[in-house]
Amino acid sequence: NEDTFLEQSYQVIQEREAMLLHELNRFEKGLLVCVFDTPDRIQHMFWRFHDPQHPLYDKALAEKYQDVFPKLYQTMDRILGEVMKFVDDKTVLMLLSDHGFSEFRTAVHVNRWLAEAGFLQFTNEAKPGEANEFFQHVDWSKTKAYAVGLAGIYLNRVGRERNGIVTSEEVPAVTREIIDNLLELTDPATGKKVTRQVYRKEEIYEGPYVDQAADLVVGFEEGYRFSWQTALGAAPASVFEPNAKRWSGDHCVDPPFVSGVFLANRKINTTEPRIIDVAATILKLFGIEAPASLDGRSLL
Repeated sequence: NEDTFLEQSYQVIQEREAMLLHELNRFEKGLLVCVFDTPDRIQHMFWRFHDPQHPLYDKALAEKYQDVFPKLYQTMDRILGEVMKFVDDKTVLMLLSDHGFSEFRTAVHVNRWLAEAGFLQFTNEAKPGEANEFFQHVDWSKTKAYAVGLAGIYLNRVGRERNGIVTSEEVPAVTREIIDNLLELTDPATGKKVTRQVYRKEEIYEGPYVDQAADLVVGFEEGYRFSWQTALGAAPASVFEPNAKRWSGDHCVDPPFVSGVFLANRKINTTEPRIIDVAATILKLFGIEAPASLDGRSLL
């Protein structure tokens, strides 16, 4: 239940804090990193009490747990205060989160949408309404695109997928068609469009392995997310399903909705720091030249 989950979560925080303070008490120089993942876990599970529109919202429980998030952030702030006792004028301190949070009200079965839009085809063995995880009964000889994971759509490309049918010449047209259709996707329960942005992989990735990345990354509006079934290559009967899980908060939406937190005891050179800038910053602090292949730039 909720109380037991919180108790266990705070046990994890206490253990992590004890390890951090143990290391700080014997730390002389170098780089010390500590990760606290409990804020992520608690927000995933308790967002349904923060969002009155969530399918599992319960007014009585919302009142009981209304202080869960403030208490969580106050706890982390207290730990930061303990860390700052060890910081002198030669020490650089950075605190960051890898993302923020948003509501997760409705699951989108993206493979079902791809099937209804004609991009994904099933064999005659597929029974109507079956989820068919791991792409069971998919007819790859007629499938142009499929979704797997929590944000990506892949084209069934010749030369990359084992049974690819989309040629390099066809990629632009198929990509454009999927994007145009996704941006018009509307939730019948609300009448609202659910996709804020669709990103081509070339727009967001760099490096020698871009070709292996998802061809499209979907940035949903707040409240919507790839379904768990989509992550496993399944296609349930309908496109939309109310999220009836306690996992009620998430961050797999369009990135601008879930910006992270960044704090530092040095003035940084941008108003929009990125998580990929942290490695370059650390290398600069140690006087190490960043390799040309490294993404990001120093914040100092």
